[in-house]
Amino acid sequence: MIPMLEYKDISNQTLKVEVILGSMYFTIKDEYRRYVHCVFSSGRSREFARILNNGEVAEVLDRGGDPLRTRPLKGGLLGIEIESKEMVKGFVLDKQQVQELSDWFQRVHKI
Repeated sequence: MIPMLEYKDISNQTLKVEVILGSMYFTIKDEYRRYVHCVFSSGRSREFARILNNGEVAEVLDRGGDPLRTRPLKGGLLGIEIESKEMVKGFVLDKQQVQELSDWFQRVHKI
């Protein structure tokens, strides 16, 4: 089984976070199937859990140098932005999704 979380927003974009062969993949795909992604070592899961729990503004570079940015928004929301393949796509998570994703990162760290 591949550990994975998937969310859909009101603009029909999808955020998928999964672990495959020791790497964490973050992918944002729009309704036209255009996507951006970042790939990180699964060893960085603790760092992502801390960023989510603290509601930090952060920019983390993936293995290829592409940035994943997080920014807390009003009402406990969290914005995630990925810049890759000369495109930028963003996704907004609500409080419950942020907590679920943080818990997921902590479980991945234990694997």
